[in-house]
Amino acid sequence: MNLKTLAASSVLTAMLAFGMPAFAQIQPSSQTTDFVRNASLGNMLEIESSKIAIKKTSAKDVKDFAQMIITDHTQIGDQFRKALASSNTGLSATEKLEGDPKDMLDELNAAPAATFDNLYVQAQSKAHDEAVTIFADYAENGDNASLKKFASDTLPTLKKHQELVHTLTQSFMSTRQ
Repeated sequence: MNLKTLAASSVLTAMLAFGMPAFAQIQPSSQTTDFVRNASLGNMLEIESSKIAIKKTSAKDVKDFAQMIITDHTQIGDQFRKALASSNTGLSATEKLEGDPKDMLDELNAAPAATFDNLYVQAQSKAHDEAVTIFADYAENGDNASLKKFASDTLPTLKKHQELVHTLTQSFMSTRQ
């Protein structure tokens, strides 16, 4: 047995002898817990509202944007779950919409066709403005390396969506009033 193996074995034996799990999860900070919750809810809202848009809109630009959001945010959700698994926090992505995101989905579902596109574009604009702020803050100040890398890696996509939805909003306001 070499010296490194012996040292590692001794540390592991000591941890187990004193009742410490060898691979303990790190207690997540409130900053990390909030980031996980807000990122989960925002991602679900953007996907679910875009699924509604695909069904309810007849505007090609809105439908194309919604499809892009579904595709990109489904991939972001997969990457998020991988980052969570490697974060060693024991946290998982929120699986159910609640609060304001749920209320927004209910409002979109109930919206008449005449006002749906405007409401959807406004919801996506607000969601992406919030997401960019949340992800930028965690990418810079986060305290979990796996989630911080995820936030940093995801931020360019969110900024692209934010720019596109703001352009769509401007186009929407000038041509559809």
